[in-house]
Amino acid sequence: MEDNNQKIQWHQAFVGAMHCELGDDQEKLIFEQEYSITKKPLQVDLLIIKKLDGDELHSSIGSLLSRYNIIEYKSPGDSLGVNALFQVLTYACYYKASTDHEDERKDTDITVILVRNEYPETLAGYLTEKGCRLQETEPGICQITGQTFFRMIILATGRMDQQSHIWLNSLRGNLKKKEYIQLLESCRNMAASEGDYLDALLSVVEKSNVDHKKWKEESDVASLLAEARKEGISIGEKRGISIGEKRGISIGEQRGEQNGKCAVAVNLLRSGKLTADEVVSYTGLTYEQVSQLQRELSGDTPSGRPF
Repeated sequence: MEDNNQKIQWHQAFVGAMHCELGDDQEKLIFEQEYSITKKPLQVDLLIIKKLDGDELHSSIGSLLSRYNIIEYKSPGDSLGVNALFQVLTYACYYKASTDHEDERKDTDITVILVRNEYPETLAGYLTEKGCRLQETEPGICQITGQTFFRMIILATGRMDQQSHIWLNSLRGNLKKKEYIQLLESCRNMAASEGDYLDALLSVVEKSNVDHKKWKEESDVASLLAEARKEGISIGEKRGISIGEKRGISIGEQRGEQNGKCAVAVNLLRSGKLTADEVVSYTGLTYEQVSQLQRELSGDTPSGRPF
């Protein structure tokens, strides 16, 4: 699992997911990926700093952040245990101390966030034994209070709500088809400025989920059908109203429905992504009707249809 995780750029995808999770809050934050805590090689996975301490962040993840946020991310299959805890606490201590003035960064302004797909049961048990209290304020978000140097949070991304935290929740190799398609739709709705982050995220998700090609093809066809049907229904309704005004409502409704199916079929045929048999299946037209439409589109037969 470790060798596979080295090939798949999980950390880059995680940074992309955090950008997407924070949405509009990004303008109020500074992201320092693989930030060097000291002059010697000592790097945290992600440091997020509020530009202005008083800024109110509105995203779900943003609301958890303090002024300085040191984040340790573990790829699926990697351990998040006691040693990892002390390692990130070391980062936090170095970061607090590496200033020009005494107590310049307050310990109360620093939050340590541990991120892993699976909930770290062993680490949770250790913290409980040490007198800490772990409270899951919402699925996958566990706040730790008690005898700690810094405010601490555990994010178990696989337990987080898929609708609210689709970016972090998708960082795993066991996505379901529905979840992958929802991720694609969310990516299509994101601003173009997020392109690099989305590319990193999707690259990892697709490498770690072997069925993604089939799912993506089905998602593309589903989007095509939705668009074709929407346009076809609109065309059918307009023609049905026109015919209904001239020849009676019932005739207009029937003709409008037929025109709508034909319009959907034409849109699907024009896309070139579906066979005639598939168009027949999706529209309910006969094979002869679809074949006639194909011939009309290719110019073999003069069309009397006002498409």
